[in-house]
Amino acid sequence: MQITRKIVLSIFIAAVLLLSAADGFARIGRALNPGAGKTIRMARATWDTGWFQAEIFKQLFIALGYRVQGPKTYENEMFYRDLAQGKVDLWVNGWFPLHSTYSNADWNSVEIVGYEVEGGALQGYLVDMATSQRLGIRSLSDFSRPEVAEAFDRNRDGRADLIGCTKGWACESLIEEHLDRLELRGQIDHIRGDYAMQMLDAVSRFKKGESVLFYTWTPNWTVGSLIPGKDVVWLQVPADPNRKESSDSHCTDHLEGCSQTPCCLGFPPNDIRTAVNKKFLNANPAIRSLLSSVSIPLDDISRQNAKLLTGQGELADITRHAEEWIADHRALVDIWLQNAKAANSALQSTIITPAVPLPGPGPKGTKFPQRLKIVTKPLAPFVQYDAKTQSYTGFSIELWRQIARQAGFEFDIYAVNSVAKLMDEVERGAADAAIAAIGITSRREQVLNFSHP
Repeated sequence: MQITRKIVLSIFIAAVLLLSAADGFARIGRALNPGAGKTIRMARATWDTGWFQAEIFKQLFIALGYRVQGPKTYENEMFYRDLAQGKVDLWVNGWFPLHSTYSNADWNSVEIVGYEVEGGALQGYLVDMATSQRLGIRSLSDFSRPEVAEAFDRNRDGRADLIGCTKGWACESLIEEHLDRLELRGQIDHIRGDYAMQMLDAVSRFKKGESVLFYTWTPNWTVGSLIPGKDVVWLQVPADPNRKESSDSHCTDHLEGCSQTPCCLGFPPNDIRTAVNKKFLNANPAIRSLLSSVSIPLDDISRQNAKLLTGQGELADITRHAEEWIADHRALVDIWLQNAKAANSALQSTIITPAVPLPGPGPKGTKFPQRLKIVTKPLAPFVQYDAKTQSYTGFSIELWRQIARQAGFEFDIYAVNSVAKLMDEVERGAADAAIAAIGITSRREQVLNFSHP
């Protein structure tokens, strides 16, 4: 099959990642493996903070004898459509009930299984603990007090600076709704720049002893770097009396780092669950058993996510993180696998999923879009992010600007946290090119093209 090749730019060096197979996982009871001769066509979400869980499940599938294609990165809506149509078998990155709102899928053909992280997909606002204790900040409504807004006002415009959602994200409108309902427009400035880079700046400012206010979700690297209950605290958001649903739907019990119980965050909590094609699931009782059993602690996911920012952002690193997690939980993992094999023995399936390639972006012609999407990853001095101006600088960035100017390209630049995510953005066509200090390897050159001196 001809491989579509796309461009990855850098200063002297640039590269793209070739997905690697996790064939090294120890096989238990080869003769009894329920996946012998079967293939799982696996997907994963666009957020790399969910790739650790996907890799854990992939290795467990392989331990049951399945061949695993992928995981292939999907946008949410496209995934649920293709899942219902049987073009892909599953992913473990479902947020429910949030994802049940996608209307393009035939939900009669989809089944939601297990509780990978029950009630762990949370959204909300946090402030640093020191400022919270000094000023008695417990709720978002406390920002109506002038002294509170002033403590978080970096540019001295009279409003607290809230690191919120990147423009276009679903959470953007909810934050705007909160500010309007609580009449906080004059007290809080919702900053909607590049979220990842703004948060890296917030972590840096926190370490210098500055006050920080930000929106986040879990699992995410943010709560692995700024730990609720230790570094930061969750803020309550008063319930909206005009909403039809109960205010309890936005509350969660016993949340570490919250000022009270229950903790009402203003966003409904979600469960992280697996979405599976129903026909595939019925033909594979071992998979149903495994998906129903596996649970991954939220703290483990957050700690792994934080590693993505410390030079461990390659796909090989994520694979290693999953292997280490499995080794650390070996006794429990063996129980999951044994139960899955027992379920398969009770109901042997004769349906074999064909090895059909995962759908992906088609080949591109030579005509460029009107505005190129350029993805990058900060690494000084090549790529740096200025949070105040919300702009990128550095040698690689200036090199790209010169290239674009001479070639007549118009472009937008955005950043990601990990090398794995950077490469995946280009490979799947979400970005037209990438510029960053990434080494060229022969394996990477099999997938994407590179600039050369």
